[in-house]
This record gives sequence, C-alpha cells and structure tokens, in this order.
Amino acid sequence: MAEFIIGPREIKKAIKAGSVVSVMAAKNCPVKLIEDIKKEGIGVKPFDGDQKELGTRIGKPFPVALVGETIQANPVSRRVSEIYKEDKQ
Repeated sequence: MAEFIIGPREIKKAIKAGSVVSVMAAKNCPVKLIEDIKKEGIGVKPFDGDQKELGTRIGKPFPVALVGETIQANPVSRRVSEIYKEDKQ
C-alpha cells in the first residue's frame, strides 16, 4: 500500500475502503474537491501553501492539491501530520 495517497480519485477510493483518516489540501485546491472529500465524512486540514509547495513538501516533483493520511502509522503519514503542525506554527 502507498505510504500516502495523492489525488482526489485515489483518496476517495481509499476513504471508501476505510484507510484514510484525514486529508490535507493546498490553499489553491479547488473548493469542489474539498467539498467532495468532506461529503465522505473525512476532515480536511488546510496547508498554508499552494499545490506546488505541497508537492515539494511531500517529495513530489509536481503540484499536489490533496494528500490523504492513511490509518497505518507509517513514517510518511507521520510526516504529513508533521507538515500540518509545522505549517500552523
């Protein structure tokens, strides 16, 4: 299984499978994507950076609008939570 999940379709599939506990959204993420995730009953944490910055923070060379945090307590999931905490400081 992926260490974290990116992209709205993949995140929605993982939510339905019960493996996502929260989602982080870039500040320029389309509102419709955030609303769709919230309809699934999952919290969406704001990331105070755009999609390019979020992609860079998680080690991707491309923009990322949404990042799903999985139930598994793996190092990358903790990293996503840490990014959120660092971003809020």
